[in-house]
Amino acid sequence: MRLRTGINQGPKEEKMSRRLCSILAMAILSLTIAVTAGAETLLGTNYIGGSIGYVEYGNEYRDRVFGNGTDMGVVGNINLAESIDLNLSAKYEWTDGDDAGLDTESTLFLAVADLVYFFNTGERLKPYINASLGGVYVEAEASGPGLHAQDDETRLAFGGGGGVEFEAGESVLLRLGLDYLNMDEVENIDLTTSLGFWFTKKILGAVSATYDFDTENSRAGIKLIIKL
Repeated sequence: MRLRTGINQGPKEEKMSRRLCSILAMAILSLTIAVTAGAETLLGTNYIGGSIGYVEYGNEYRDRVFGNGTDMGVVGNINLAESIDLNLSAKYEWTDGDDAGLDTESTLFLAVADLVYFFNTGERLKPYINASLGGVYVEAEASGPGLHAQDDETRLAFGGGGGVEFEAGESVLLRLGLDYLNMDEVENIDLTTSLGFWFTKKILGAVSATYDFDTENSRAGIKLIIKL
């Protein structure tokens, strides 16, 4: 039995406008806040962090069987030179559901290294570009009366992207980014906006929203960053 590992795509156009509007609304709200300078940025610093998120699937099969999923992630950033960072991240996503009476589970593990070049303009706006290299492992499992099936696959991941960081007020940080990630037969094109608040000079809490133009997945999450 060949299981669907879940990274193949399918159209879900009836949800696309609503999800994209939500992402754009958050971006517009964040840009409206960005009216004064003074906050710290993350580009050019050393930090570690963790995140948790809720994923709503746009893939027709995953939406029907699972509906939604949960993910957790870790991130570390190393400033290598005046305008160059190395960003290391890993994400684990899991979900379960029912497929024609079978108990079905799906998990995904993604690890990526990003080499980031940012333009230190001396202003509160810092554009950046990045190149990505990593790997993804996906596993699906189904079980029922007299049946147990499992399938998995590992793929190379590579891509790139870019975006901007805004110093949006004394304690507010805004980040907008567009990233492309190729995983063999699968392509992700993610638009992400995040709005962070500096609780102290070293601790940042943030909320984020992501829309994938290719899979039509949408994600909402929270993140905690600690500067080293």
